[in-house]
Amino acid sequence: MSMLSAFMTALQAFSGRAYIGVPSPARSRSTSNLTVQNEIRSMGARMIWPCLVSLSVLAWVRGEESLPALVRMVQPAVVTVVSFDPDKGMPSLGVGFFVAPDRIVSARHAVAGADRVEVRTSLGGTLRITGILAEDRPRDLVLLQVDPAPAPPAVLEIARESPAVGERVFTIGTPLGFEWSVSEGIVSAYREVPDAGTVMQHTVPVSVGSSGGAILNLRGQVVAVQTAIMTEGKKTISAGQGLNFAAVYRQAADLQPGTLRPLAQCTHDLPADWVPPITGGIGKLSLRPLTSDNFHAALGYFEEAVRRVPNEPDAWFRLGLCQEKTGQADQAMENYLKAISLRPAFGVALNNLGAIYNGQRKFEEALGVLRKAVQADEKLVEAHNSMAFACYHLKMYPEAAAAAERALELNPNHMDARYHLAQSCHLMGQTEKARQHCQKLREINPQKADQLEAEMAQTK
Repeated sequence: MSMLSAFMTALQAFSGRAYIGVPSPARSRSTSNLTVQNEIRSMGARMIWPCLVSLSVLAWVRGEESLPALVRMVQPAVVTVVSFDPDKGMPSLGVGFFVAPDRIVSARHAVAGADRVEVRTSLGGTLRITGILAEDRPRDLVLLQVDPAPAPPAVLEIARESPAVGERVFTIGTPLGFEWSVSEGIVSAYREVPDAGTVMQHTVPVSVGSSGGAILNLRGQVVAVQTAIMTEGKKTISAGQGLNFAAVYRQAADLQPGTLRPLAQCTHDLPADWVPPITGGIGKLSLRPLTSDNFHAALGYFEEAVRRVPNEPDAWFRLGLCQEKTGQADQAMENYLKAISLRPAFGVALNNLGAIYNGQRKFEEALGVLRKAVQADEKLVEAHNSMAFACYHLKMYPEAAAAAERALELNPNHMDARYHLAQSCHLMGQTEKARQHCQKLREINPQKADQLEAEMAQTK
């Protein structure tokens, strides 16, 4: 019997009559419109309370349990993982779950660097982890060998299919050390993470201490293993409570026991700054870096953009910007030049190219493109300032002073332009003017003014 047929049979049993559909043709021909309307109202009234229990009937048909019953059933299989790293003063916390009486699945990073790991059961017992049987570093999973429990523990079943987007799921974890905390949410999406495969995005609230916990469906089966929340650098984004990621069930099922490796042999397996690919790759899927100056994470987006629209100068410029900000100056120059070839009067690209030339002490090349930059956009403050810098180092002091003065006309508080103007005035013998600009610089940045005075004292 199909799920729909079973549901309708159960619904008929609750309502006491056949499923309500379109009236039969024979009856329709012999029934007045008013009679039909009354019959529909009557049938609708008789259907009100069966509809109220329809969700419960559907859950019964699908084999689902109520959440409190599921928690009572699942909790004995869940453990708190306490890891002791010899290089750290205090232990770290995570979560795991039994998949066999002597084996636990958890997150690999939850036991990284540890030479001793204990697990706490919901019955109050403490068991010792003896070593690692298998691991999947890209997906941040580990299969741990545990000392036998005094009594056989409950074991969780790994599901054979993934829940649909929108289905309810839940977990039992140790967020911020609060053991056996239950939370629920829905499956938000499935995403493909580079080097890690399919990842479940979900809204089950989790916090630090929940890594390695089972994400369960409403039949108590493991559908994913919690591994990551959305992060920005090492700072957790506040939205992380509803933006969480887990390795899907297939990846946990693929952990097959191998040769036992004692924890003492695994302590230095991973570098101190190790980030699992499943965690590091998640940020590359989001468009957030485009709005948060996260140039490392935005690189991939603009690499794809220039492949998709190779004749768009702005895409080449922004790829160059990301590369410049991440220390890839040579690649940035190539892409700025590509942007300029597509849009010769691209002022910002010309300015950034000139700034890189300045940084490489190629001052003549810098001056050439910076002159084009201010021709393209005369109000580019940074282009005028960069021109002042290039002219100063080319000993073109009047030109340096003129460029710095124009930058200050556009932005009177531009610290570097004030610095370059004072330098140039000093070297042109305009001592009083240089002193005045140094005093104005002191109002903006006293430390920079001290540096300028020391420099001018050496060039008297």
